[in-house]
Amino acid sequence: MNLKQKIKNLAPPWLLDQYFKAVAYGAAIIYGWPSRRLIIIGVTGTKGKSSTVSLIRAVLKQAGFKVGWTSSVSWSDGITETPNTLHMTMPGRFFLQKQMRAMVQNGCTHAVIEVTSEGIKQFRHLGIWFDVAVFTNLAPEHLEAHGGLAPYRAAKRQLFEVLKKRPEKRVGQERARVPRVSVINLDSEHAPYFLAVTADHTLGFSVTTRSASGVNEIVRAENLLIKPGGSSFVVRGVAFEIILPGAFNVYNALAALTVGLSQGVSLVHLQSALAEVKPPAGRMQFVDAGQPFRAVVDYAHTPDSLRAVYEALRANIPAGGRLIGVLGATGGGRDQWKRPVLGAIAEEFCDEIVLTDEDPYDEDPQEIMHAVLKGIGRRDKVRLELDRRLAIRYACQTAKPRDTVVVTGKGSEQTMIVKGRAEPWNDAAIIFEELRALGYRAERTLI
Repeated sequence: MNLKQKIKNLAPPWLLDQYFKAVAYGAAIIYGWPSRRLIIIGVTGTKGKSSTVSLIRAVLKQAGFKVGWTSSVSWSDGITETPNTLHMTMPGRFFLQKQMRAMVQNGCTHAVIEVTSEGIKQFRHLGIWFDVAVFTNLAPEHLEAHGGLAPYRAAKRQLFEVLKKRPEKRVGQERARVPRVSVINLDSEHAPYFLAVTADHTLGFSVTTRSASGVNEIVRAENLLIKPGGSSFVVRGVAFEIILPGAFNVYNALAALTVGLSQGVSLVHLQSALAEVKPPAGRMQFVDAGQPFRAVVDYAHTPDSLRAVYEALRANIPAGGRLIGVLGATGGGRDQWKRPVLGAIAEEFCDEIVLTDEDPYDEDPQEIMHAVLKGIGRRDKVRLELDRRLAIRYACQTAKPRDTVVVTGKGSEQTMIVKGRAEPWNDAAIIFEELRALGYRAERTLI
């Protein structure tokens, strides 16, 4: 344990809160309050945040806006995109303020920021003048860190509370007033909780909901069709096609579409932008080395997200094909309750399961792996392989034509955290290397 962690453990919570708040506002002052000169879009929720950030930036770019962003996948100052190697979805306060100042200097009009409950708990969102707050969905996660689902949900809502209290803001040469806009997934059972925080304008997006109290405008997908290669739906008479698999990506696309409408983007521009968007790295990313089966990487690390990924892939497996899942669970004492649940979900959907290491941090990786195993009744369909590369190798060697191999838990992460060390790692690159070693060849590489 380093000195910084020891101080955190010894300091009373109220003192830590005051420290975090002071640092947040201090960073904003040092970098000149850059968020006052940008339209800031914050995206929060349990699942789909990074994909939604990616989709929002795509639709805004299509409309001619210059956009910067920060997410668990990457960040950009409007010119240079850099992979996120921090194992931290929402970076520290000084990093965020510095990044936003660079966006301003590079001529950006908009910034899209992935906002996490842990980031809010540490007040990293303070000193940022948000203009649009997006709620994607909510499911149990980080419960041990927050003390339960209610505090976790309350942390998410703080983004909307900050939006509501944001002072009047004017941007651009015209000094146009920027309204406070909330964008809510109306199909979530938690929607009323977030709708209770008022904004200047509230938009809801939905597949099923036709009306909702406290919503000024509903963006509804009609004639929804989930297909193997993506989905199609109609919004206000305009037909949309997306090449993002799974029902969950329909909601991500609807969130981005709704944000686009709030910024004056036409349905025609939105239609064009969403038709071209591919999944961000590590989110339903297909790896093609010429093999006769599908190989997929996804960040899914919660029960709901794992189920959604398995459902999407299972629905599109050809007759006679199998689903082979390679998974583990994060260490560091995080959400230990979910480990056997992940195992149970894997048993429900996978024909073969390979349990392996993920990010053990300071925990015994064998104990983590066996905790996941406790959720699996049929041990005959399970292989234990602690070495993640060997686990991936085994899955690729075992796969037959029409099968699908899916490796979950790390997504686009570039390192694995073992006993405080960040060791180089990339699931998609490892899969590709192993497929090459098996003799597969193709012109395409990672798609």
